[in-house]
Amino acid sequence: MALVQRRLSGKKQITLYGTLGAVLLITFLVAYFGLLKKPAVVSTAPPPAIEASQAAAAKSKIPARSGLENLKTFKESAAFQKLKQFGGWPLSLEPQGRADPFLAVPQETE
Repeated sequence: MALVQRRLSGKKQITLYGTLGAVLLITFLVAYFGLLKKPAVVSTAPPPAIEASQAAAAKSKIPARSGLENLKTFKESAAFQKLKQFGGWPLSLEPQGRADPFLAVPQETE
């Protein structure tokens, strides 16, 4: 049985050439915009200095409550009161299990 090369139809050839062209175009666009094109120049000048009156106004917007006050408020909330405690505290520090877990387990014979 001889190897015979079958001829592709004209419609298939056009589809294959179109697909090849699209792949090459996408590859070129990704390479150009992603690797070769230089990024736009961005100004790196520091922001202008803030006047004392603006700084005082900005500082007055910060809430005066401390984290401890927020914690007390949270502890008194209904959602926190509904929580249940699981386990005991402090944890027991007794050694548990085998000293070397990689040793074979001794088999009991009857």
